[in-house]
Amino acid sequence: MPSLASDAAAERFVETADLSTYDLSGFKLMPFDFEPAAGGRRLGDGAGAGHIRSHLLLIDDASQGLADISAGRVKDAGSALAAIKRRRSG
Repeated sequence: MPSLASDAAAERFVETADLSTYDLSGFKLMPFDFEPAAGGRRLGDGAGAGHIRSHLLLIDDASQGLADISAGRVKDAGSALAAIKRRRSG
């Protein structure tokens, strides 16, 4: 995964990334706490809401993508993007 230097870069990545180009086979869900508590990592202390949201969206998208791949729900990226563009333009 790329290193993202800003919330805006993270949001752009989440919106445009093709996760099929990344090996997420070692992906593990990790608990996050917004308040200090044992057992989880704290997101805060300078982490903006947009930054946190981007990470949570990326985790959710990666999880869903892995489930889709496991279930065989995959499409050719070029064809899928072309269909989306056609729907948006007309």
